[in-house]
Amino acid sequence: MKRIFDPASRQGNIRWDFFRRAGNATRILNFWVSPRNAPSAQVEVTDWAVEHTATLVAEEARKITESGLLRSSASTRPITVSNVLQWDMSRVFARIKSGAATTTTRIYRAFTEAPRRLATQGEARARRTATVIASNIFTSLGEYSNANNFNRRLMGLYLYATGTGRQVITVLVGLGISESYTNLVAPDTRSKAQRQKDKLAQQAGQDLSTSAREDARKLAEGGLFGEVYDNINMSRRNAEQIIGRHDTQENGTCATIWPLRDADPEDMKLSDFTESFDKARPLLLSDLLHTSDESKLFRECLIHCLLRIIDLESTTPATADLIDLLPTGATILHPLPPMEVDESTINGNAEVDNVISYPWFWQRARIIAGDQLINCSHAEVTHPFVWGAWMPGLFHGKVADSHGMLTTHFGKPHCGTRNPGCLAFHNEQLRRLPISLTSLPPFRTCRDLIFVSLYSRVLHCLLLVSGYASLGECAKGISDFSQLRDMAEEIFDTYCNSTKGENPPKLTQGDMVYENALLFMRDALISREFTDAIKRGDSGTWALSFRGNGRTKYAYEMLHVIHNLTTVWPPGIRKVVLRNWLLNPSGHPNSWVEVDLAQEHMNFWIKSYYKAHGSNASWEWLQVIGPCVQALRHITAMMKHALGVDIGTNHSSPDLQNDIAELMQSLDEHNVYRIIPGRVTDEDDPPVPDVISVGLQALTDSTANPLNEYNKAFIRLQARQRMTPVPSNTSVISTPSILPEIIDINDEDEDEDTGEWESPEDDPADIFDYEEDEPTLERNDFADISFDMDNDSEPSFDDAALEDTLMMIGTYDDDDM
Repeated sequence: MKRIFDPASRQGNIRWDFFRRAGNATRILNFWVSPRNAPSAQVEVTDWAVEHTATLVAEEARKITESGLLRSSASTRPITVSNVLQWDMSRVFARIKSGAATTTTRIYRAFTEAPRRLATQGEARARRTATVIASNIFTSLGEYSNANNFNRRLMGLYLYATGTGRQVITVLVGLGISESYTNLVAPDTRSKAQRQKDKLAQQAGQDLSTSAREDARKLAEGGLFGEVYDNINMSRRNAEQIIGRHDTQENGTCATIWPLRDADPEDMKLSDFTESFDKARPLLLSDLLHTSDESKLFRECLIHCLLRIIDLESTTPATADLIDLLPTGATILHPLPPMEVDESTINGNAEVDNVISYPWFWQRARIIAGDQLINCSHAEVTHPFVWGAWMPGLFHGKVADSHGMLTTHFGKPHCGTRNPGCLAFHNEQLRRLPISLTSLPPFRTCRDLIFVSLYSRVLHCLLLVSGYASLGECAKGISDFSQLRDMAEEIFDTYCNSTKGENPPKLTQGDMVYENALLFMRDALISREFTDAIKRGDSGTWALSFRGNGRTKYAYEMLHVIHNLTTVWPPGIRKVVLRNWLLNPSGHPNSWVEVDLAQEHMNFWIKSYYKAHGSNASWEWLQVIGPCVQALRHITAMMKHALGVDIGTNHSSPDLQNDIAELMQSLDEHNVYRIIPGRVTDEDDPPVPDVISVGLQALTDSTANPLNEYNKAFIRLQARQRMTPVPSNTSVISTPSILPEIIDINDEDEDEDTGEWESPEDDPADIFDYEEDEPTLERNDFADISFDMDNDSEPSFDDAALEDTLMMIGTYDDDDM
């Protein structure tokens, strides 16, 4: 046998005749390791087989290491945002299993797959076994060579992002699963030359942050980007306080930029922007009112909002400003490092902008969203903010609208059946926690109460106009869409028409409960339509209500928005703003969100990921972790998907079936939407005002009305823009080396206006109490800023059976946030 099987013996024909029949060699080896053979022979053959297998496994480890499949180095695969977003542990394991480490995989499978279990295990158990094998192979390769550390570093970032403590991470480091906590958070103290010399990157957090900042700089270099910023507040508590160490409140600002959709450099020319501002006419009352075509479209939108509540989505009307998702897909967000600048101060916005940009940005108009309460007169800022196209914060407007809705329609607490249509009574009927108007609950709580009440009223009115006793009978009786639409139009004309409740002949002929119910249906329906318009990427119309319900700050902002869209902005800027004041971070249809909500979301995750304590609890470390938010969220989602578990706090949306049924029964028992002549509320429970009529009246009464005052301030701003600013020693921004181009449109006499406000009353900020902090609804937890909050509270009207009429509309997974 030695002579035949020795390749040097030149007996190839005999060997070929032996091996050409599959199984011959296997049978011989089985004979040698058979229990009937001599023990010494068994041991020798087994030792050879084990040694040969070890050689094969070592060769596979060497090839994987040389291929750089798991390597993380400055030259092969550094920890950058793009590499993190492209990494998929399941895909890498499939590559290893199929060719790179087939022998190793078979060995691990022998350890993990019992023959008896293979006959009964399901698909989920098989996936879990594959995950265990992959994790062990990755860990073993990391021990084989420190170069195979990419998955280990991502696991460390995942543990850090999910709030895992340092002690747990240290234990997992000892098991070879994670990178050390020190390497995650330690500052990179190496010189540039040393970093280039070192083959392995040492700080995953620093590397990822540097990559995110570089991506943001590349986007900013093109100039076609939008930016949004918002203040971030964090409390640092010390259990044992001593001198120099006590509880503190940190105030700063976080900002995000994103690429503009459908934008062209020609649209952003500062010369066109300033010229359009200079030539803009004052705001007219006709600009605030709908044209006949707009009124018809708005009525169609509200009627279809009723249909959507009943559950219909296929024929939603849209305006010309509907944003198309397909050309660019999901919106890529680039968080900037948090700044230790309090933008809520009077000069905070100017300081934030000075940190974000450089003077050469002033030659191009910039799209900016965020809080814009600032004193930016020529005397205090060396460059006027003429380049800013200030986008409104639609999410903050939504919060203000919910606040106004609640205070307008809340009614008298504990009024009982004397006012059965108010929100206070509905809150009691739903047995929820009491609400006080002097200390309002968070935004999500108020919003949910308003919309649940709206859904109940719409379905109750559906039964009234259809004549059916139950929703099940109504579902069976509706034969086609035209019949359902006729019912929706009747609901709108009968129960959403504010003129039904105006000016009764005498008090005894009126019905205050019914009139209040009509106004609530109209106001809540407009709020829901605005919410749905944002979700589907369409621009809603809802400006007049703010002035009437007391939200003066946002009424003033709405005047700005309408004036800018109709007159002030050139067509290019208007198009860019309407295409970019909504973002779609997920890339899914009907998943658009407001720009300021996206920043609120970023702030939430920055605080969640900011887990460093002790000496690392600093703004320096916050600036490292801030730009990594998107990458850390991707790592979290990828790990959850790969591991098949979700250890987050999200839960399924609550079933509103019982709540809606309870309110529908209450509305029917108390005849809220049936006229009862002479029904009045308590004397200390006044009737609900028609906020739209009151708002319109406030804009037109007397010569000193807000519309005239707004136009007066606007004309003054136009005159001031034509002036050359005089630098001041107290400027909040250092004098730039490159001054913006001064465009002289008209030769105005400088004596006509000194550029200073003659009195505090002339300041546009004072006209609407702009510097006064109006109370607003708080956003305390994740539910208040969730991207999918508008997908999880609409009832569904199914034709199948009564039990299905109030089921929830499904939501997409929000863990990609």
